[in-house]
Amino acid sequence: MRAPAAVLLGLVLLASEAAAQPIAREAPRAAAGSPRESMTRFKELGRGGRWAEAARYLDLPASLRDDGPRVARELFEVIDHELGLDPGELSADPQGDPDDGLPARTDALGEIASGAGVDAPVRITRREFADGARWVFTRATVARAEGWYGRLDGRWAREHLPPSLLARGPKSLLRWQWLALPLLLAAGLVAGRVVAALARKALVRVAGKHVLAFDPRLPDRVKGPLTLLVAALVLRASVEALSLSRDAEAFVHGLFSALGLGAVFWALWRGIEVASRGFAASRWAAEQTGSVTVLPLLAKAARVVLSVLGVVAVLSALGYPVASLVAGLGIGGLALALAAQKTGEHLFGSVAIGFDQPFQVGDLVKVDEQTGRVEAVGLRSTRIRTFDRTVVSIPNGKLADMRTENFSARDRFRVYTTLGLAPTTDAATLRAVLAEVRAMLVAHPKVHGEAPWVSLLRVGATSVEVEVAAWFRTTDYEEFLAIRSEVLLGCLDVIERHRAQLATGVVAPAPPPPV
Repeated sequence: MRAPAAVLLGLVLLASEAAAQPIAREAPRAAAGSPRESMTRFKELGRGGRWAEAARYLDLPASLRDDGPRVARELFEVIDHELGLDPGELSADPQGDPDDGLPARTDALGEIASGAGVDAPVRITRREFADGARWVFTRATVARAEGWYGRLDGRWAREHLPPSLLARGPKSLLRWQWLALPLLLAAGLVAGRVVAALARKALVRVAGKHVLAFDPRLPDRVKGPLTLLVAALVLRASVEALSLSRDAEAFVHGLFSALGLGAVFWALWRGIEVASRGFAASRWAAEQTGSVTVLPLLAKAARVVLSVLGVVAVLSALGYPVASLVAGLGIGGLALALAAQKTGEHLFGSVAIGFDQPFQVGDLVKVDEQTGRVEAVGLRSTRIRTFDRTVVSIPNGKLADMRTENFSARDRFRVYTTLGLAPTTDAATLRAVLAEVRAMLVAHPKVHGEAPWVSLLRVGATSVEVEVAAWFRTTDYEEFLAIRSEVLLGCLDVIERHRAQLATGVVAPAPPPPV
């Protein structure tokens, strides 16, 4: 099993110990000699294996008084397995519950099947003893204990395993049951891997062409979640063989439900990743240029929401009070929102950038004084690699309000320069230079349809200035640099052919930057 599955399984197993604990409800204090106090004591003695003392809570007939410890053990095992003894539900009044419709000084714990579809009640009654009054199981209930125990599941283990393995551990599980759980888990994982391998082969064979075209890694991505899901199902089906008590059964089933939910949310997590990759490579994404930035952001947001829902669902399956968790998340979320206003601002800025689409990953942009190519648009910031090969990170909240110039959105480049000729250049030479430079630009294979701009800009005492401007059909910056060099060298050739001279001591105005 890969690392994510192991981490998920480990988190569930570790969280189960604390999360499965229900919040303790503070019940009224039980009076001495009440049903609640007596059954609490009987449960403590039974969990500790102190059967001789537990027999004091049985109304034993004379024929069974020598077998009191055995009867106490059998009755405790039956009640623990079939009913689940919860003293908190019993009356705290020494006289019992007066509104249960039973005779005075008699209360009921529930009913257990006694064969032939007949349910027999489990009752307790108040008795006076030399050491004080206490509630004990009635003689009718004690008489049925042996028959109930004979039909109890897991009887062989209870009678043949050593006492050390029959001692109770955490969550009401016996030690041998705790030892059996890892074995069942290992068997479930083996079965899960077999099923996942078969499912992968079937997926590739039946829909391999379409699946691999959508995402070549998809068959491998389903193996982990499917393995964990099958393991949870196998464990849930095989756990009946452990003959768990009611409390232990609720805990174990909650644990397996948490594993199953973890597998489902894991599969959904990977499904979001696979879907985002598939859409990014689809024809629809190619036509919708904004999707290159928006889809990753939406996928990240969906995974965050899915993670929160998955954690809540798993904790709920483990028995954790989700209502308290949601309330705590609300209060914590408010505090977090106040403390993370800037982060929220950057997050919404990333969404605004994704929908407004001022640039895309790979575009050449200028933001304030920074010029470079966009490398990534994250949830918090956008990274730009400059021409010096450094990386500049700009928070999205600020970037959304900044002036952004996108050079990659251009449909053509402009070459602009000023030729400063000597002031002694005669008019005929000047006309010939202007005409030949214009002809050179018009003949260029990449020149745009608009007429090149070649004109006399200024006549001064130190120079005669000729303004040259032309647009070329290219969106590649390196190609533009080659075209600009070619044009400038061509202008120098024209000047040399007509024996004109460049002005000396004159600094021509710098042309606007091409990028």
